Amino acid sequence: MAVQVWIGEKPEHPNERKAIIALANGLDRLEGLYVMLANFSVGGHTIDLVVLKNDAVFIVEMKHCDGKVYGSVNGRWKVVSSSGSVKWLNQGRKNPYNQVIAYYYAVRNFLHDHQHEIMSEQKASQTDFRACKRLIVISPILERGSEINLDWRVNVKGLDELPTHLVTERTDEISFTDEEMLKIPRLLNCSIWEEVNQLVAGVMPAWDDTPSDPPPPVVVPEPIVVPEPIVEPALPKTWQQRVRDSSLRTRFNVLGWAVISLLLILVLVQGRNITIISNAPTPEIYGTIPVPAASPTPSGCITTFGQTIRKARDPVSYQWYTIDSRASEEAYVAVTLDRVQFCADQIVLHWSVRNTTPGIVQLGLTNNNIAVSDTSGIVYRLREERQTIRVRNGKMSTGTATIPRSVNSNANTLTIELLSEPFGGQLWTVQVPKK
Repeated sequence: MAVQVWIGEKPEHPNERKAIIALANGLDRLEGLYVMLANFSVGGHTIDLVVLKNDAVFIVEMKHCDGKVYGSVNGRWKVVSSSGSVKWLNQGRKNPYNQVIAYYYAVRNFLHDHQHEIMSEQKASQTDFRACKRLIVISPILERGSEINLDWRVNVKGLDELPTHLVTERTDEISFTDEEMLKIPRLLNCSIWEEVNQLVAGVMPAWDDTPSDPPPPVVVPEPIVVPEPIVEPALPKTWQQRVRDSSLRTRFNVLGWAVISLLLILVLVQGRNITIISNAPTPEIYGTIPVPAASPTPSGCITTFGQTIRKARDPVSYQWYTIDSRASEEAYVAVTLDRVQFCADQIVLHWSVRNTTPGIVQLGLTNNNIAVSDTSGIVYRLREERQTIRVRNGKMSTGTATIPRSVNSNANTLTIELLSEPFGGQLWTVQVPKK
């Protein structure tokens, strides 16, 4: 398991539990151990969430907000819903910025005071817990039009952006082994949250209502013994049946050769420079925080399933921003890494692009637009087929990019980055399946 969830007490609100489960699912597929500490007390404060990894500590204040968020370093924060109603955050208490700053000092001081219980004296002398990172996380997303003006000490992210932020952020001043990380929740008197860890590991069904208590034990009924059926001996076929079966085999052989011919044509076409402009119907695209899976294919390749990034463009600043709902009325572009095939001699990236914005958008399946690397530092270059996915308004198109080599046997994850088209700076982290 790549993630362990520990708690001081179970969160009271369903939104908090769902946010923790969603984040745990996102982190579980990544390389290395992530330790999540939720709803625990330290230094007179109750902390929403701390995430530990081998080279960073993240102190997180989580807020569930249904609307645009407005706030700054000083003063009150508010949430304005789509209907215009206003909700003030933390009425009569510190605003979220000052909250997470207070939590930072409480956690930092605790780690500093217990550093010799966590690690060796020599390693403790080289560790500086002032490098702990501070985050305000808005769940489920940070809506477009929100205005939050903070300084360098605190970052603000939507829950949908958090897994990528946790992967990419690190510090040289903090370095834990897995054993050292697991000492911290015990020192804080936290207990492991068995239900959530089992849920993430896939040994429990998904929680629709995120219960706070363990489910009752399942009663297994006694097996019912069914007598074996008596198989009557088959009668010999008549000459009419043999003629009919021969005719069916002939039709199936013709159909089989037709399918093989079509596949050969597709292989020949794929090797040429292609520009795809789709007039096909547009199926619904799903996904914000996915749970990927892996499965073997008939070709012997192993396939992992990816996720969708859906963005709209601000008409004033012309900047892209993330949107969440599939039913959004805003015009958007959705880029999906549908699946990644790991084969003996190549890696194939399967992409689809859906466009509901005016005009045509494109995604270049080239090394100038897609960068691929693994956790060992190896860079993978695409085969230069100069293929471009171009999509008209209201359409969806697909395409593939091929890496002409197998994945490094020591790699645990691939990082796939979209550099510029249709929007840059987007990362997909794909777990390398182990055969």
